[in-house]
Amino acid sequence: MNKRLGDFTLRNLMIVYVIVYTIMPIVQRLTSRFLTAYFYMAVVVALVVLTLVLDRPENLSLYGTFLLPFIIYELLSAFNMSEDFLMWSYQVLLFLLPVILGYYFTQDKTRLIDSYSKIVFFALAITTVTTIIGCIRFPNAARELALVESQDSNAIQYDMHNIGGYGFVYTIVLLYPAIILSYKERRIKLITALLFAVVILLMIVFSEYTIALLFFIISSMLFFTKRNLSFRSIIIASVIAILFLLVFTNFIPDFLRWLGEISGSKTMGSRLDALAGGREGLENSEDTRVLLYQKSWNSFLQHPIFGSLFEKEKINGAHSFIIDNLALYGIFGGVIMFFMYRNIFKRFFLPYKDKPGYGYIVWIFIQTLILSLVNTGMWLDVLCLFVPIWLHWIYGNETETEEVNDEAAVDSQLTPGASGGEAIRTTE
Repeated sequence: MNKRLGDFTLRNLMIVYVIVYTIMPIVQRLTSRFLTAYFYMAVVVALVVLTLVLDRPENLSLYGTFLLPFIIYELLSAFNMSEDFLMWSYQVLLFLLPVILGYYFTQDKTRLIDSYSKIVFFALAITTVTTIIGCIRFPNAARELALVESQDSNAIQYDMHNIGGYGFVYTIVLLYPAIILSYKERRIKLITALLFAVVILLMIVFSEYTIALLFFIISSMLFFTKRNLSFRSIIIASVIAILFLLVFTNFIPDFLRWLGEISGSKTMGSRLDALAGGREGLENSEDTRVLLYQKSWNSFLQHPIFGSLFEKEKINGAHSFIIDNLALYGIFGGVIMFFMYRNIFKRFFLPYKDKPGYGYIVWIFIQTLILSLVNTGMWLDVLCLFVPIWLHWIYGNETETEEVNDEAAVDSQLTPGASGGEAIRTTE
């Protein structure tokens, strides 16, 4: 009994540490400085072992079914391995960790989420504020963090000031609709939600991430939608938005240029101006993302079945998680991605289908897909860990996933889904 209690306490401490390490750059930096990078590696390995093997060995087959497409995806990455086998294995575990923890929570540990939610909210709030302060003190710091190596002197300085980079900024943007949902479900007051919105907007402006600003504007429209927002309402709104874009085609470029001017950011201004110019404007701008998309897409067309998986030269633009994976693994990889995303949706999002705020939840998933299409990363921390924790905080015990006592029952609810690795430091 004491041993089980000790294992339980140790695991909880490790989970809290992983959450804080993921969200707060200063914790990552202090860990590597005083405990060495191998300490976090040991924590990740220990958590995987404790959760998959020692917690409930009889559930190992259920985890295996759920994780299967993720594991296949990571095995494919071995064809592109650039580090030694030990480091590659660690990267695989690092990639799987949020998926494993998310499944662990929603399987039968929902009572623990309330405690973890406080840690998540606290860490997100602290890093958001320090990112704003840091970007005021060190202009362009958040963007530099996406470009420089982790051992660069600037990166070390920014991390010590707890300035969030590419990964953190977009994590907040992806979670922003959950803040609006919290208000709609009366978990927070309107003034609190608006305060959060202002703080997030300031962080985006000072960090100078253009796509983040556009996502923020679109998600802010949820403030004006009804509380009972269904999946059907999201589809209808999307159709209306597309029709609006078609009808007011000439208005959009002017709006984007105006937005660039009021942003006060030279970087965002130039990118929004390029976007206002359409395809030609993007191709002629300093931003080469269109060419990078084309590079990956052309590679996929040349090898549509298995991509460049069995080719000596691996060709991809390294700027879109979804298109890049099509270039690397072809339709075969596309099928794996489909099942990974499907698995994620069915486990972490579909259980809320009867809730009045289901449309808000679906939008979180959709915008993450869009971000993975136009940028790097699959955002497993958001989809599998932070969103489930946030939704449980909103709905509490009303939406606890019922414990499943036999494999057949679980198999009827779950279908393996897709996932991909994330770049820790990458360009927007």
